[in-house]
Amino acid sequence: MVRKFILIAAVSIVGIGAERLIGAQEAGTPKSLEERVLILEKKWEGSPETGDETRAVVTIGKDGFAIKAADGSFQLRIGGTIQSDYRAYLSDVNQTGVNQFLLRRVRPILEGTVNRIVDFRLVPDFGGGAAVIQDAYLDVKALPGLKLRSGKFKPYVGLEQLQSDSFLAFVERGLPSDLVPQRSVGAQLIEDLWKGAVNLAAGVFDGTTNSANVDGDTGDEKEYVGRIWVQPFKNTFWEALQQFGLGISGTSGKRLGTLTTANLPTYKTEGQESFFGYNSTTFANGKRSRISPQGYWYTGPFGLLGEYVASSQEVTNVAATRTSTKLTDTAWQITASYVITGENATYKGVEPRRGVDEHGPGAWEIAARYSELRTDPNSFSLYADPTKSASRAQSWTAGVNWYLTSRLKAVANYENVRFAQGGAGNTDRPREQAILSRFQVVF
Repeated sequence: MVRKFILIAAVSIVGIGAERLIGAQEAGTPKSLEERVLILEKKWEGSPETGDETRAVVTIGKDGFAIKAADGSFQLRIGGTIQSDYRAYLSDVNQTGVNQFLLRRVRPILEGTVNRIVDFRLVPDFGGGAAVIQDAYLDVKALPGLKLRSGKFKPYVGLEQLQSDSFLAFVERGLPSDLVPQRSVGAQLIEDLWKGAVNLAAGVFDGTTNSANVDGDTGDEKEYVGRIWVQPFKNTFWEALQQFGLGISGTSGKRLGTLTTANLPTYKTEGQESFFGYNSTTFANGKRSRISPQGYWYTGPFGLLGEYVASSQEVTNVAATRTSTKLTDTAWQITASYVITGENATYKGVEPRRGVDEHGPGAWEIAARYSELRTDPNSFSLYADPTKSASRAQSWTAGVNWYLTSRLKAVANYENVRFAQGGAGNTDRPREQAILSRFQVVF
């Protein structure tokens, strides 16, 4: 079923060709001193009439530092994201969580355009004391509304995972993001139809385990990804429904592992504490697929986001009598938010009417989320580590966001996670309670 869905998404990506209009200009002989001066001024400004299109224009504004050619054929934007966090764990019976300050993300961002038809994005990350390439890709704009993306980036699968880190309603993503890929290397066709009312995506990737960020592959098998996203009222006069969207995404592939490279995931709470993992004698050995219905609705100051993910993987244990067993894990979440200062809520964050830099209060938002992850009941028969793993996690999170300006944001969250089954002696793992906070700068 997942393969059929991905094939339909791929076939649906059809672009409509467009002709380029090329205007010809006549060159005349200047007949006066004024005309000669005008031509020199246009040449200095990089006017296309003189053939000089190389003059650079430098801008510094809310979108960062940018350099571009006068005709727009080449552009370079320099920006960045810094997120400084503090985590405090309450009633930490097992003392697994460490109360600490940390740099969650430190990302310089380079974006640009080459010859008008190729956009690029390069995002290294130095957060957590490690250097990682998060994004490194090219967008080839083949036709209006259609582009081919190639490199390392987020496959179009999880709804909250696709949301920019700086726009999240909470410090960390919910439990469904444990079951989708973070970033992988591959190529993907992306098409917008009817002024963005429909977005289609289909791609092929090296493939990655759930919640992983990889730069390469460990085998010849590839993973196929497809997504259909629809905002049926985006271009209508019904303002309350313009930001209502529904979609479905899926992946299909094959993943093979070994005892030394299992190619299996570890699941984490919002507090970034591991609560589920496989034992050392289990490894991936067969088909892997994911399916995720998803949607959101933003109207005025109110926002609602929800998604469901089912992830299946065939695994093998060296002690098993069967060649492989299919295990299916599921997760879902629902998030509600409200901007109490009245600004509009959107999937791309909140823009304050008057920030503190303008002697205003900024924008204040409250948010609440429930998310749940259930592992396959057969996992504990042989494959999962019962001394370290829980079979279910249920998380309640409440938060307050203060948008000081469009580029500065402060976040405070309270997280409460209840676990069921698993742990030493097959008893319930102690509840996790944590305070998560963040100060964020984006430019």
